[in-house]
Amino acid sequence: MPPYSDALLTHLFKLHSQMVFRRARGVLGNTAEAEEAMQEVFIKAMTAIESARDDDLTGWFYRMTTNHCLNRLRDQKRRRALIDEMVAPATATSTRPDPDAMLTLRWLLTHADRRQAQVAVYVHLDGLPQAQIAEVMGVTERTVRNLLRRFESW
Repeated sequence: MPPYSDALLTHLFKLHSQMVFRRARGVLGNTAEAEEAMQEVFIKAMTAIESARDDDLTGWFYRMTTNHCLNRLRDQKRRRALIDEMVAPATATSTRPDPDAMLTLRWLLTHADRRQAQVAVYVHLDGLPQAQIAEVMGVTERTVRNLLRRFESW
């Protein structure tokens, strides 16, 4: 018997799917990619649900989604497609927020240390305070400051 039930997964999806989608779209910058990532996160959740703490399912999904999206960015084929897509000249009617900055940020996230990239996403994309980042990552605020300092100096 699997470690999950259909009712449990349906309940978790109803509670967390919007947050997972927003997180994925924020990191990946693409609605279609975010939808695919959201599905993959919930597929992973089916087998990993036992590792989640009952009192922190939101943080668990948040971390899982962030890590999954960062891994997608690091994928060699996806990285090439992303660069090709983002290097195309922006048109005057473009609604994307500062494409050059987003391209630079995605390149940095692709090449950075995994934990440093996580902190950078939480600070620069989400605008989270260091105390909240420490809580989400399960580390001290000092560790968050050190990771952010290393990322920014890199």
